[in-house]
Amino acid sequence: MSVLPFQQFSLADIPFSVEHTGPPPEGTTFREGMIDIETTHLRGDFGFILCVVIKPVDYAPIILRTDAYPGYGTARRMNDDFPLIIDLLKTLECVNRSFGWYSSNFDLKFIRTRKLIHFKERGIENLYKVIRHGDLWRFRTKFNFHNNRLDTWMTNLTDLKKSDLRPKEWLDAAYGDKSAMDYVVAHCILDVLGTEQVYLILDKTPFMRNMALEVI
Repeated sequence: MSVLPFQQFSLADIPFSVEHTGPPPEGTTFREGMIDIETTHLRGDFGFILCVVIKPVDYAPIILRTDAYPGYGTARRMNDDFPLIIDLLKTLECVNRSFGWYSSNFDLKFIRTRKLIHFKERGIENLYKVIRHGDLWRFRTKFNFHNNRLDTWMTNLTDLKKSDLRPKEWLDAAYGDKSAMDYVVAHCILDVLGTEQVYLILDKTPFMRNMALEVI
C-alpha cells in the first residue's frame, strides 16, 4: 500500500476503520502486537492519551479512542483517559509480545504515569504487570540510517509513509472534535502499520533474540 504525500493525505488512504473497537474478547491471544499512542502532551502529568492502537501481526488493529467513552469532551470528563487505560491493560494481556518505536522511552512511560495517577486518585492498588516488550528503536545502533525516526525507517524499508503532524488536529481532538480525532487515529494506525513492517524485517535478524521485560 502506498500512502499519498503529506499534503494529499486523507482518511481514504488508511486500509482500516478508524472507529473504536474496544479490547478483544477475553481469552483472545495474539503472538505479537505493535503498539502506539497519541497524546496531548509529552509529559503524563500534563497531558492525557487521545488514542491507542495495537496492531497484532496479521490481524486488524485494535483501536481505543478516548472520545468513545461516555462523557468525553464535557467539563466533567474533558481529560479523563481512565476508561481507556483499563481497556488498554485488558488488551495487553492478550498480546504475548508487544513492540513499538521509541516505546520504552515514551509510550510505556506515559501509560505507566497515567495509570499511577488514576489509581492513586481512585484509591486503587497499583499492581504492576510484567510484559515482554521490544523497543525497535533500540536496534538503531546496529545500522547507520541518517536519523533514527520511524519515518526514516519506513521510507527506506517499506511502502508506507507517516502522515504529517498537524497540531490543530491534536488540539481539536482534545476538545471532542470527532473528525480531528479520526485524523489522529489514522496517524496512529499508520505508525503501527509501519512499525509492523519494520518488525517483520528486523525479526529475520539475530538482533531480535533478546526481548526486554517491562512493567506497566
